Amino acid sequence: MDITEQLKAWGAAHAQARAAERAAGEEGPTGQDAEVQRAARSLRERADSLHRDIYRSLDRGRNSPK
Repeated sequence: MDITEQLKAWGAAHAQARAAERAAGEEGPTGQDAEVQRAARSLRERADSLHRDIYRSLDRGRNSPK
């Protein structure tokens, strides 16, 4: 996957995480609260992981011999 594809994947994951976090914040005290928060946390972790991978890829490219 090239950097452009990685950035697109991160953008989509980040948008999903933000939407889920907003939904979790808007939820009233229900039995689904914990589940919604877990889902939001999972999406955030995925977005953060993709973000780290992008920076690692960029760093490898910058440090590769020319």
